[in-house]
Amino acid sequence: MNSDGAADDTLPLDSLPDGTLSASLKRTADTALESQQPAPKKPKVSRQPSSYSFEAGDKVAEILGARMIDGVLHLYVNWAESDACSFVVAETCNQRIPQKVISFYESRVKFIKSATLSTIQ
Repeated sequence: MNSDGAADDTLPLDSLPDGTLSASLKRTADTALESQQPAPKKPKVSRQPSSYSFEAGDKVAEILGARMIDGVLHLYVNWAESDACSFVVAETCNQRIPQKVISFYESRVKFIKSATLSTIQ
């Protein structure tokens, strides 16, 4: 209806007389809807945590902790694109991901004043 209350005989562009959309407009609308959909996520690979390693080409997301195992320092790493975590020899991490190792230590090191140290002993 137009502003006078009379029926409006105009049809939208690319509309057919029966009120349906033409095939070209329908394809355009379908394509627009498809482009708005998020891309499907890659499924996480289910592997044993012990199968992750630098040699397999896996990347480290972050270092979570450190532990001495049989007298050797190991870092507990979270592997990228996975929930898997495993212990890796610290020396290997120092060579492969030095910046992450430095960031890990920097976030945990606390300096205390020498005066405070003498009062602790």
